[in-house]
Amino acid sequence: MSDIRNRLSALQRRLDELQVAVGDGNPEANALIVALRDDLNRLSADMVGEAVIEDKAGASSETLEQEGDALKCPRCTLRGLYAVKGRLRERAEGAGREALHHCWSCGYEVWRPS
Repeated sequence: MSDIRNRLSALQRRLDELQVAVGDGNPEANALIVALRDDLNRLSADMVGEAVIEDKAGASSETLEQEGDALKCPRCTLRGLYAVKGRLRERAEGAGREALHHCWSCGYEVWRPS
């Protein structure tokens, strides 16, 4: 399962690169990229049994960039889990926001309250 998650993470990074390459000039391509990113997020959430929550905040198309202090990763147990700069969304309950956290050691990603 770890191998598949790493592949999904790689696909998400390539979609981010494609988003940067396309820019704002092609709305059809941007809509397709957003749809593909949502599909990957749903697949990733299904793999770990998390509830699927739509990204209402429209995550930025920047490459992954760590922000803040490292947390302990639940998968590899190293302190490499950082919030990804610019990746926020509204919580399903409507009570605040949550940030995407990415482990720079094993590639694990999870949405956590910010």
